[in-house]
Amino acid sequence: MRDGWIPRLHARLYDWLLQLPGIAQVRRDERRVLLQVFDRELRPQDRVVEIGSGTGFYTFDLLRRVTLVTAVERSPAMAAVLRQRAQKLKAGNLVIVERDFAAFEPTLAPDVVVAIGVLDRLSRPHDFLQRCVTLARRRVIFTLPRRGWAGASYALWSALGGLRVYRYNDREAAALLPDCPLTCLPAGHMLPGLPALTWVVCAYCDQQARLQQPPQSSSFSPTGTEGPSRG
Repeated sequence: MRDGWIPRLHARLYDWLLQLPGIAQVRRDERRVLLQVFDRELRPQDRVVEIGSGTGFYTFDLLRRVTLVTAVERSPAMAAVLRQRAQKLKAGNLVIVERDFAAFEPTLAPDVVVAIGVLDRLSRPHDFLQRCVTLARRRVIFTLPRRGWAGASYALWSALGGLRVYRYNDREAAALLPDCPLTCLPAGHMLPGLPALTWVVCAYCDQQARLQQPPQSSSFSPTGTEGPSRG
C-alpha cells in the first residue's frame, strides 16, 4: 500500500501542498529556526542520519553543512522524489535508505540524528527518542508539536484527514529525554506575536555537553534558550 498510486500522488503534490496559505508561512518560520540550530550544532565533518526525510525539504540544507547525510525514508514514493532531486543536484554525499527507522542499522554511528515532523505521529515517543540518542554521538535534533490553540488547529486539520497528532506541553516535552540536557526554540509562527506551532529541540548526547549543562534543564519556555557551547 505504501507504494500505491495514492502515496505516489501525495509525494508528487507534497511540495505544492506546503505552499498553501498558512502552511507556507509556518514552514518558513520553522525552517528559519531549524537553519539557526543547524548552523550552531552541525560541523563540516559530521555524519548525519535524517529520519523521515520525505521529499527532501531539509535534506539539502543538511547536505550543505556536513560530510554525509543518510536519509531514512520508509515511503518508496517519497524516496523516489528525493532520489530524483539528488541526481539532478549531483548530491554525492547523500545515501537514501528505503526502510523503517526501527529496522535501520547504520554501518557507522552518526554524529547527529535529525527527525523533523516525525514525532507528530508517534504514540511511543520515548522509545523512538531513546534509540536516536543511542545512535547519535553528539546531538539529536527534532521537532515537537506544542499544545495550545495553534497545535489544536493543526491536530484538528490532521484529524479531518484521518491522522492523529500528538502534542506536548513544556513538562511533557522535558520528560521525553530525562537523562539528556535539552534546549528548545519555538518555531512555526503563522504571524508575529501568535503562539508557535512547534518546538525545535536539541538533545546533547556527548559527555562534554552533559558536563556543561545538567539534565532536566528548564529550556522549554515560550522564548527558548541557548544550548551548551559547541564542544
